[in-house]
Amino acid sequence: MLSGEVDGGILATPGMLPHVQSGKITALAVTSARRSRLAPQLPTVAELGLKSLEQEVLYLVMVPAATPDAVVQTLAKGITDALQRPDAKERLVKLDLFYEGQTGAAAAQRLADLSARYGQVVRATGITSN
Repeated sequence: MLSGEVDGGILATPGMLPHVQSGKITALAVTSARRSRLAPQLPTVAELGLKSLEQEVLYLVMVPAATPDAVVQTLAKGITDALQRPDAKERLVKLDLFYEGQTGAAAAQRLADLSARYGQVVRATGITSN
């Protein structure tokens, strides 16, 4: 976009924000379900009536299905505790990421929903991998 080779795009907030602030590009909305903490003045695509354009980055920590529950719980607690530290919270804000703390069935359902959503896109467009 900065070089004029494309007219628009969906960009990560931390990378595009300096260019918006300098006036080189214009931000229209954020694709997340909630407003950006870095650019709260920007509406979400859902607020603009374009909920189908909603798209977020999802990071999941996964272990093999046979992992003992005690190990899973220990890992989940360690991750939650680490992400509650002030320095981690500050880093998440700078990256415009939200920690949701989904575990187990809720995280599995979120992943299944995303897989179904993008599976439809792949089938409808005929996208293939090389």
